Amino acid sequence: MADCSGGRKLIVTGVCHHRTIGVLYSTRTFNNENVNNCFAGENPLHEEQIAVVKIVGDTLPFDTVIDHTFHTPRAIHKGINFSSTTKGQML
Repeated sequence: MADCSGGRKLIVTGVCHHRTIGVLYSTRTFNNENVNNCFAGENPLHEEQIAVVKIVGDTLPFDTVIDHTFHTPRAIHKGINFSSTTKGQML
């Protein structure tokens, strides 16, 4: 993958059509020698992710895990409250 934090990966998988995601995260993409962890130089996956992020604009992405009971953790509510008090908008 192109980064370690998951920010771009989170945005791309959150806003792109499943066919786009299928192409971006395909064997063909990962067979490229420049698609490596934490390597952005001439990395086609990184470049595509950056293009998507530029189209989307400013974001405050956050990710959460919902347990087997499907209860939403308190952290997600804190994230929503935080993002609603900042420049960003909830989608």
